[in-house]
Amino acid sequence: MKKTVLWFVCSVLVACASRVPPNGGQVDKAPPEILNAEPANFSKNMLSDRITLTFNEFIELKDGGSGIFISPPLTTNPEYILKGKTLQIRFKEKPDTNTTYTMVIGKSVTDLTEGNALVDFPYVFSTGAILDTLKVSGSVKDAFTRAPLKETVVAMYTSSADSIPQVQLPRYFARCDESGNFTLRNVKAGAYRILAFSDQNNDLKLTLPEEKLAFSSDLIRIDSAQTNLPEFNLFAEKNGKLKLLRKAFEAPGKVKIKYSIALDSFNVQRIKPTEGKALQFQFKTGQDSIGLWVPGEAVDSLILVTRAVFKEQSRTDTLVFSPKRVLKAGGGRMRSKGSVDTTLVVKVEPGLKVRARDTLKLRFSAPVSRVEAARTWAIFGADSLPYQGLVWSSDSMSAELRQLPAGKAGTVRFLKGAFTDLFGRSNDSLAVSVSYYLPEDLGKLIFNVSTLPDGPCVFELVDKSGVVKERKSINGPGTLIFEGLLPGQYSARLIEDRDSNGLWTNGDWKLRRQPERIFLFGKELNMRADWDLEQEWKVIGTMRK
Repeated sequence: MKKTVLWFVCSVLVACASRVPPNGGQVDKAPPEILNAEPANFSKNMLSDRITLTFNEFIELKDGGSGIFISPPLTTNPEYILKGKTLQIRFKEKPDTNTTYTMVIGKSVTDLTEGNALVDFPYVFSTGAILDTLKVSGSVKDAFTRAPLKETVVAMYTSSADSIPQVQLPRYFARCDESGNFTLRNVKAGAYRILAFSDQNNDLKLTLPEEKLAFSSDLIRIDSAQTNLPEFNLFAEKNGKLKLLRKAFEAPGKVKIKYSIALDSFNVQRIKPTEGKALQFQFKTGQDSIGLWVPGEAVDSLILVTRAVFKEQSRTDTLVFSPKRVLKAGGGRMRSKGSVDTTLVVKVEPGLKVRARDTLKLRFSAPVSRVEAARTWAIFGADSLPYQGLVWSSDSMSAELRQLPAGKAGTVRFLKGAFTDLFGRSNDSLAVSVSYYLPEDLGKLIFNVSTLPDGPCVFELVDKSGVVKERKSINGPGTLIFEGLLPGQYSARLIEDRDSNGLWTNGDWKLRRQPERIFLFGKELNMRADWDLEQEWKVIGTMRK
């Protein structure tokens, strides 16, 4: 009997705790409404140290009120007191005199039954006799992808000093909506520096190296009822503190090093062992990762001294490894040297079927130190001759296959032991069967481009996986022709090339340099075999200095 009563009581409690509508009723999707505000919304000469909001239903306060924003921001956050249908906001500091404040009730306030949030409700008050009423609107997009960016903070400052976004809260701020649009309301007339940034730690400051930003090139004068700003292009600035993020010794004799920033220069010196073959490393300016090769016999310990440089920063690190215990690639377990790979891996790019103008490449898993010419053969038709058309990269990690009969199918054969790497490993037999697309297998794209931004530009054709397949420079309106395109889906973009380096250049806050603009063609290009596709593109925009 006692068990039956206990089961009944638990069932009733569970049923009471469940958020379900009454039988036959609809689910409540409406957010709570504010029935009364004391002082009233849009009050002037407000002297009270608290605001009381009364809602039409019982409410909850999520995350301690972190979704409630006040602009201009206060040094100390208010205290939020919840009682049933009432939310009281008590100020811990006295607001500035003769200032208009906007408090946005964000997603922190929800109804008790269904969790519907009151989103972006503005409560406005002035500590003086005047309410500021000016508005500033605009949009934020990613500088490279051109995608709209939600939740980005747009901040207005009365100072233009470089350090202001890092050390000072903005005078006014707003967050972008789902479409990347924003509006700053109740702004006082004046001149402002305006920035947008991805506020990843929600401190309303530009403090993290990985936070993206955008900025107005000049101070913007706000003196009309509605000011529409130019589009902000958010970019990841190459800055921050230079740090060594990771170092690993992998089999056989490969060291991987990663830094927090793309480097300007890198160098390395071996301290122990004091003798041995010269080190080899892969590095190009603008990389943050380095692959370093340590040939030679096994030793108990390896000590390297590295020096990395980025702008005015430099750091020197002493790296100590135990080569007899190497890190298994792709995981964190250690394994002995005796279990490492003994074969030199060779890959072929871009594939075995190519266009006549494509370049075939071999890529190796380690630098190659010796090539046995007698073990490489080219077989095209009735001809079978030793193949000597390899052109090697400077790091000996790849080689191009040259001197192939244009458009003629055949096979380039590399016998076992044709290549030997720094560690004495050799390749397995490899046969590269080369075949070519016929002209009727490919398509042709004709782009008539007009009304370009002033100055040089770069036209890029990108496949659906994001790989740039064609790139051409253009300096004024004209016709671009791309022949021999593989069937598939492509997109097109135009980059204003202000520095004439043939590539997209990022922005720089300290130098006040905007990122180069990117214009996207408005529709997808569907290329078909044996087909000519002609497009017209009127690009609108002028060169920015």
